[in-house]
Amino acid sequence: MLCIYDNEKWTEKIKSNSVFLQLSQKLVVKVLRLLLFFNPGDTY
Repeated sequence: MLCIYDNEKWTEKIKSNSVFLQLSQKLVVKVLRLLLFFNPGDTY
């Protein structure tokens, strides 16, 4: 029982972590795009 319970806990943790990683990656991409948009740099 304990092993199965722990496994379910871990799978839930991994799922939530993957969702969190996807969200953070999207956020990073948005921030990078904003930085590139506001700081064109060599395009001027």
